[in-house]
This record gives sequence, structure tokens and C-alpha cells, in this order.
Amino acid sequence: MKLDSIQELRNQVMRNVIERLFRAPEGGEAVEIKGLAFSTIVQLMSNSMFSDDLLDPASGAMEELEMLNGNIMVLLGKPNFADYFPFLRLFDLQGIRREISKSYDRLHGLIDGIIDMRTERRRSSDGSDRVGDFLDVLLDYMEDEGPQGLTRLDIKLMITELFIGGTDSSTTT
Repeated sequence: MKLDSIQELRNQVMRNVIERLFRAPEGGEAVEIKGLAFSTIVQLMSNSMFSDDLLDPASGAMEELEMLNGNIMVLLGKPNFADYFPFLRLFDLQGIRREISKSYDRLHGLIDGIIDMRTERRRSSDGSDRVGDFLDVLLDYMEDEGPQGLTRLDIKLMITELFIGGTDSSTTT
């Protein structure tokens, strides 16, 4: 199974987490467990979905991803007058829909970049470097099924929802 084949990547992520926890006291560094848990989950998910660590845990991109995820979760849980008064839905008086849209657009931009890199790599190779991860399976299905299958937007939405749902429920736990 594919998950078994990337077990070493998952083990390496966990070794890095443990190493970071042990190094922190030596440098007088405080470890924020929430941030550590989030970056670990993102790394594990990216290994499973993309067979690669997409983001360095200490990078600005990881911080942006955490901020986007947190922002979306807060906005989704925020009480919205339009839920109680449907005629207000058109007006977005609280700006919740607009703010969620901004965060999703940025997240979709990051995922578009990942899909573009993979698509370009697939186009420029003879097929020997296909890793058979989640993204490859989705792209293969999109290519094989044509218009009746998945679209790029479907893939992007699927990855977004897996990411948002996976990181939120795991970090909360």
C-alpha cells in the first residue's frame, strides 16, 4: 500500500519533532505545542498527499498556512446574522463570506502552485518519476476520465477540504 511505502518519511517527520523538542531547552527556546502540532500534521499530510515535505516548519509559508487555516476555522465558527435572517445573506453585512473567500483564495493559490509543479514534472518526464501518491492518483484520474472525471477545481477543492478538516480536527485533538 502507498502509505506503507512512505513510512520512512513519516518516521523522519517524527524524529525531527522529537529532536526539536530536545534541542529547545538547550537554546532557551520555548516550544509552542499548538504550532509544533500544526506543522507536524501539515508535514505528515503533505507526505501522504504529495510524497514530499512541502514546507519547512520554520518557514514563513508554514506560518501563513497556519494563519490561513486558523482564520478559516474562526470565520466558519463565527455567528452570522444571515444564518438567522436569510434575507441578509445577499449583503454579507459582517464581511464573513468576503474574509473566508480571501483565505480560501490564498490557500487555493498555494495548492495551485503544488499542482502546477507536479503537472510540469509529469509533462517533462517519461513517467518514470511518478510517485503514485494521492495527487498523482487524482491527476491520473483527471487525465484518464477526461471531461466526465475530475476537474482541476475538483482536485483543488478536495485537497483544500482534506487539509482544512485534517489539520483542524487533529490539532484540536
